[in-house]
Amino acid sequence: MSKKKNQIDVESALCVLTDAGYEPQAFNHYQIRVFSKKRISMYDWYHTTGSLVLTRNGTARSVGTV
Repeated sequence: MSKKKNQIDVESALCVLTDAGYEPQAFNHYQIRVFSKKRISMYDWYHTTGSLVLTRNGTARSVGTV
């Protein structure tokens, strides 16, 4: 059985983001929500598609794909 494309090790991703100074939270099976330490902005990383969305002051905008 082949592995699905864009599958990641969520626990490792959470550790990397924490070590980088962010406050990540596994939101569901395809999304990691990442807060800055000051909680001024929030990112939603949809790791199954590579999409990154920035939410600041209640407004969301796409940052692109990573």
